Amino acid sequence: MLVAFPLTVATGRSEKGFPGATGIADPLSTDRVPISLRHRVTTHVEKAVCSVSEAEVVPPIDGLVDCTLREGTYEMRFSRSEVEVIASTLFSAGVTHIEVGVDSARGSRLDIPCSDLVKAATLGAPEAEVGIFAEAGSATIESIKDSVSAGAKFVRVGVNATEVEKSLPLVHQAKSLDITVTLNAMKTYAVPTADVLSIAEAACSAGADLFYVVDSAGCMLPDEVNRLVSILSDAHIPTGFHGHDNLSLAVANSLSALRAGAVAVDGTLRGAGRSAGNAQIEVLVKVMQRAGYLKDVDGDRLADIAETLIAERRKRDRGVSHLDLVLGESRCHSGNVNFIGEVAERWNLSLHALVRAVCRRDLIHVSRAVVEAAAAELRAANSKIRK
Repeated sequence: MLVAFPLTVATGRSEKGFPGATGIADPLSTDRVPISLRHRVTTHVEKAVCSVSEAEVVPPIDGLVDCTLREGTYEMRFSRSEVEVIASTLFSAGVTHIEVGVDSARGSRLDIPCSDLVKAATLGAPEAEVGIFAEAGSATIESIKDSVSAGAKFVRVGVNATEVEKSLPLVHQAKSLDITVTLNAMKTYAVPTADVLSIAEAACSAGADLFYVVDSAGCMLPDEVNRLVSILSDAHIPTGFHGHDNLSLAVANSLSALRAGAVAVDGTLRGAGRSAGNAQIEVLVKVMQRAGYLKDVDGDRLADIAETLIAERRKRDRGVSHLDLVLGESRCHSGNVNFIGEVAERWNLSLHALVRAVCRRDLIHVSRAVVEAAAAELRAANSKIRK
């Protein structure tokens, strides 16, 4: 099945997809710069992936997505009126794609239904593309329909990169709603680079318009991101990048993804988000503008709203904590920390050391058995050292 990413070549915009921005040659790049950054080319695509057959390819800098109203809820609470104000300000600054909530069996962290968040954001920014994040395995097509009825224009289906297969039915069903659908492969770094292409092709064959590389632990390096996105871009798979900032590389990794051909990257106001946070969108915009991208986005306006509505409410406004640094170094998702911490305390072990030991065993499924085994191994090693 050939799934077309909906591009409108004449304007550089997608009809229902991510907004076009004028891409020009990157004056700062010393990395691989796709030819399509310099001029448009005609490409015939044979493979049944997200590509466009016999179509003129637009420059790859095609989208900026703000996730503050989803990622930010790990740190703070937003009222409906604040959702409306933030969405309005984002759109007025030139950010046209706004993600607002999580569709999950656990419910919203704001105790506000996902569909109500969509309504509030749409009220604040009627012309924006407002969307949601849906967790595969817990979100249902019925709940996604509720958000679409409320005004959602896109859904991002999130699933562990090792378990993409279980998300494909939901991707296929969501695409039938005539919205943009992305597959966000969480913890992409846990999958061998050679296997990511086949995973992306499966997602696209199910109906995904865009495949997202997700650096959930903020552990990837710019060269890794560039290499991975290049492979996907060379296969004509529209690719996005979502980074966390545990190693203070989220902005650098996002720019590296763009230079390799990514069509969308994510950011949040003041970098708000889970663990060490995300790419700080106002900084990301300024960096991208230095490199010649996103000239129509007002980074100063984004910085203003970040100062007034976000900065003082962040759990940690500046710097990366020691724990978050260890999480990034060991490629450990922060969702496992409380559980690992309980075991570390019971065994009288260093939390940092146990995190490292656990993630040497498994990056995806951190079960009690995995943590207990790692703790036993670590205690034995410590005993040998003391002897």
